[in-house]
Amino acid sequence: MNFRDIKSVLILVKTFGFIFDMSNALLSTTTLFVLYYYNNKVNIAVKRWCTRCFRQHHVDALQHSSSIIGLEGNQLKFNRIEW
Repeated sequence: MNFRDIKSVLILVKTFGFIFDMSNALLSTTTLFVLYYYNNKVNIAVKRWCTRCFRQHHVDALQHSSSIIGLEGNQLKFNRIEW
């Protein structure tokens, strides 16, 4: 076995190693996207979860008022507005 054979094998090992690493990295991200995009039940569940989370934060923002102290020492009170 001469040097040229070892060099070609190392190039193949590095090439297939890179392809294997990229496929593993893409598999973890694209699997969730494919499930969300093609499965109707998962799509509906994710949409419900997102609307519930955003609505809860939105309602909390409407119910709270905040107060800050100005530079002169006076207390300023303001309410958060709905966007």
